[in-house]
Amino acid sequence: MSDPSTWIEALEWSKSETPEKVEFFLGHFRQWRLSQSGEIPRRDKYTCDHKGKLGSKPEVIQAAIGGGTPRRSEPWFARAFFNHYDTPRNGSGVELTGSLPWHRIVDYETPLKARKGHGKYQGIGKIDLLGSGDSNECVVVELKIRPSETLFKAIVELGTYGTILRDEEVRKRLLGDFELEGGLPCKFVVLGQSGFFRRPLYARLCEAARALAPTLGGEMAFVEMSSLSADVVREGRWLDRAALEDFRPRLAAATRLEFKLVEMWPFR
Repeated sequence: MSDPSTWIEALEWSKSETPEKVEFFLGHFRQWRLSQSGEIPRRDKYTCDHKGKLGSKPEVIQAAIGGGTPRRSEPWFARAFFNHYDTPRNGSGVELTGSLPWHRIVDYETPLKARKGHGKYQGIGKIDLLGSGDSNECVVVELKIRPSETLFKAIVELGTYGTILRDEEVRKRLLGDFELEGGLPCKFVVLGQSGFFRRPLYARLCEAARALAPTLGGEMAFVEMSSLSADVVREGRWLDRAALEDFRPRLAAATRLEFKLVEMWPFR
């Protein structure tokens, strides 16, 4: 695959993590536009009335009925975090401790492009977790659960989302839809499971994140999440397909998750 000249082209390109690619990114990302046209996708409404259910997405269902482990699935984890804040259960014994990157989660899989498969924006994913900070600022979280995912891809994904959010109209509508404070800088967070940030190119990837923060006009951070319990998202694992679509994953009772701030770069 040839070297990219736009953020959209970089999304597929960044799935592999090599020294040459990281150096190319550091030397060129400041000149990238979102796409060849330079246009920014806009929606009339960014809220999708998410209910925290699994729905019918094949990759989500497969994690439960195909021999997979739900706690290794990002869609399961994202919904479990959302449901933890949306309808908290007293007495569940769930503990989230340490440097949480958010005050609460307000949405998951937040779409940024106009519609599914929209040609010139093909490849733009969805924000894994959208949160609010202590001052009700917007927190954009890229969740990485699978070991095969690259930190490089996470940085490029946050760069893509940040480029879209720099558009005044998009920013005003999205933050307004979720009642987030529009006058404060956003925070962009890569949230990985324990061990995710241990990789040969870590030092140069930190340089990439450090260089990106001023461009996005927001704080960049790496946060590690360590499971201190045997299983994290367990409920519903043995339901049949029909029941799974309406199932709302939750953090298992007595789950303890510790969050550790690994790195942080201010936007100035």
